[in-house]
Amino acid sequence: MENITVIIKTFERPRSLFRLLKSLRKHYPRIPIVIADDSRVSSEADVRKAFPDLRIEFHTMPFDSGVSAGRNLCLQQVRTPYFLLCDDDFVFDRRADLELAQDLLERHDLDLLGGLYYDVFPLSAREALKDLLSFRFFRLRNQLSMQGVARRFFGNLVTQADGSVKLEKIPYTDPLVRCDLVQNFFLARTQRVRDTVGGWDDKLKIGGEHEAFFHKAKGTGLRVGNSERFGIVHYQETNKNYQSFRDRARDIRPKEFRDWFK
Repeated sequence: MENITVIIKTFERPRSLFRLLKSLRKHYPRIPIVIADDSRVSSEADVRKAFPDLRIEFHTMPFDSGVSAGRNLCLQQVRTPYFLLCDDDFVFDRRADLELAQDLLERHDLDLLGGLYYDVFPLSAREALKDLLSFRFFRLRNQLSMQGVARRFFGNLVTQADGSVKLEKIPYTDPLVRCDLVQNFFLARTQRVRDTVGGWDDKLKIGGEHEAFFHKAKGTGLRVGNSERFGIVHYQETNKNYQSFRDRARDIRPKEFRDWFK
């Protein structure tokens, strides 16, 4: 898959980033990867040491530059016809079928195609023991198998009379459904995104940057779809330092999308 570049914005989650890169090494060892890291302590040296065999272009940014600025930096470096947007807490497995995704995108004349999340919720040792003693095996089995729980998040954007924007849920149709917004795991035509949307709003460090991107994409005519034929494991790891910055999202979120995640 040398015509696709994986772009990854990472922040304060080096363990997640390493897990993602290990899965890429297993499933797509030759794919180009661009990483932007604005953590307090960059993972660049450790990544280069651990993954010398991967085609990684690593950019260390000023601390807390923000997710939008990081993604924009990554997008600027892409030299392939397509790019794949990834968060640092993803894990690739057989369901992340990029050849299938590219075929669907091309055959259905789309510019961007989103996939399905399979959520896995990490357990602490205490939580795992409690579940085990209580004969609650679902979370343990889920984490060990990494199969995850399917989470769907796609639909159309509808502007209300007061200027707010709502997400209208629409039914899924196989192999894909055309829509206005998909999740943060998508394959897209590089030049079309550059020419129409231009990227993400640098002012939005975290919170609302995703919604704003797709709202602009709709206005500029980007052709978007969502398919459940390919997807990604979402291993939702966090830590106190990361979470303290993540919690700003509600205050930063643009007023048009302020009511989305109350």
